[in-house]
Amino acid sequence: MAKGGDSRIVDIGIDTIVTDGRLRHLNQDWARILGDEMERDGQHTPISVTTPDREGRRFLIDGMHRIEGRRLHGRDTITAIGKDVDPATRERLEIAAELFHQPLTTLSRAVFLSRLKELYEARHPETRRGVAGGKARQGSATDKLSFAADAADRIGLSERSIERAVALVKRIPPKVRDRLAGTPFEDKGTEPEALAKLEPTDQVKAVDMLVRDDDPAPSVAAAVKVIQGHTARPEKPEEKQYRALMTAWARAPQKVRHRFLDAVVSEGFVSPNGNDTLVWIDTPADDGGDS
Repeated sequence: MAKGGDSRIVDIGIDTIVTDGRLRHLNQDWARILGDEMERDGQHTPISVTTPDREGRRFLIDGMHRIEGRRLHGRDTITAIGKDVDPATRERLEIAAELFHQPLTTLSRAVFLSRLKELYEARHPETRRGVAGGKARQGSATDKLSFAADAADRIGLSERSIERAVALVKRIPPKVRDRLAGTPFEDKGTEPEALAKLEPTDQVKAVDMLVRDDDPAPSVAAAVKVIQGHTARPEKPEEKQYRALMTAWARAPQKVRHRFLDAVVSEGFVSPNGNDTLVWIDTPADDGGDS
């Protein structure tokens, strides 16, 4: 691949590409869709990678899902465009590509914006909180002296939305964000913000209830009620229905029970036993005086 900032398109081995440390989690469904399209129509858009280092490694800039799509179809090469860039520029290019690609979830967008803010302030230290405030008091600050203002112009989000997104990431630990990745709660209304309001230990407990396979909590608010002891563990719908049915049966007089059983037999829900009769098991304590 060419040096000095030039780029050219070549086919490279997938195993030479370093994909560690990516900010966005891989979506296997999206990768499979892209892989199927590339198998059918060819790879129209090259991925972006850095030029090879001394060990022959190329660091991925953009195209993780295309790489995985190729892997899923047993391919070991992919078409790429190499760029001779430093690590910080590579990461900025990665973030920019993701922000303008497939729609991001609420939490993924917040992660990217938070990291982009760090990179921005590394290049423009005068915009950091405190430094910018001091310059403003001295009358030397400009209207663009903030990451939020600069990003709002380029991304199309309001400054307030960007600031809230950055604050969201600061309040939710990485291990909690990782647990939510790929779940509906990553982009479900205000669920991430509701989670961010909890203490870290309660965030872990809430996520445990949100993502469990058996009877997950329907929302952060429902999980919080359980954590705080205001309600028991959410009851399965079928358990609630069963309990209501058994309560109704226990309260029904004998004639009503017989009528119910006749109905379920006639409707085909149950069948008589071998001698075409049903064995009635009645409890006389609640027959209501009917005999």
